Amino acid sequence: MTTTLVNTGRLRWKINEVAVEGAPRVGDGHRSANRTEGCGSAAVTVEIAEAFHPYMDAAVLRLQSQHPYASFDIADHGIVVTDSAGIGDIEIRKAVLHAVYRERIYAETLSMRLALVAAVTSK
Repeated sequence: MTTTLVNTGRLRWKINEVAVEGAPRVGDGHRSANRTEGCGSAAVTVEIAEAFHPYMDAAVLRLQSQHPYASFDIADHGIVVTDSAGIGDIEIRKAVLHAVYRERIYAETLSMRLALVAAVTSK
């Protein structure tokens, strides 16, 4: 068991961690089979279904603003994330898939939203 002191301003918290062999520690993230190591940085490839490929560019733009310390590249089969600055693999995958799906919803509902605004604002 290790003890960690966490200072959060005026309060100090004592956190006891029990290490279980083979279990990931909090904050370690999940090691995906799609993780590659090289040149001191790790790369995680999040595979994207072909139906979502048209939305990857906009999703990468959104992801770059949300995670400025990570690098996002579009590959043939998905999005490659490098230098994720301590973000776990599960969190990376969740953020990428959420951004791509959000862009698809935005694109597919744009005409409906424009028609609704036009109907409400016209006299």
